[in-house]
Amino acid sequence: MKKIILTTITILFLSFVGYAQISSLEKFFDNYAEHELFTYIYDGGTKNLNSQYNFPETFRGEAQSINFIKTLTCQKLKGDALTEFVTSLKSVLKSEKFELIRSIKTDKSRNETYLKKIEKEEIVGVSLMVTGTNIFVRWTSGKLKE
Repeated sequence: MKKIILTTITILFLSFVGYAQISSLEKFFDNYAEHELFTYIYDGGTKNLNSQYNFPETFRGEAQSINFIKTLTCQKLKGDALTEFVTSLKSVLKSEKFELIRSIKTDKSRNETYLKKIEKEEIVGVSLMVTGTNIFVRWTSGKLKE
């Protein structure tokens, strides 16, 4: 009986930890989704990886389907506001232990992709693209291959 109770408590705790980790990324997206300079797009429902979205090869190699895609775009950020946005996003990704898997930087643009596996069921990817004053951030959640 004690093992059952301990197992149940452990499962509930791990579920809460997984939710808490995603919630700061969720809060980040919610914060900017309400901002007048940003466009927010939510595309829910299961998707095939061969759809119109350009998923990084690492993500496609490990996910069997897509749970949702959330996108933030803005074409008018510059200077301190742009720096603050990128710094804030990177802080969230670092706190949630995302791994940087691809980074392409030139003098005029930046393209970074981050991945994180949540337990043995879900893979989460975040792509950040910045060109001049244009920002594109895509958060993708997928089901891991078994």
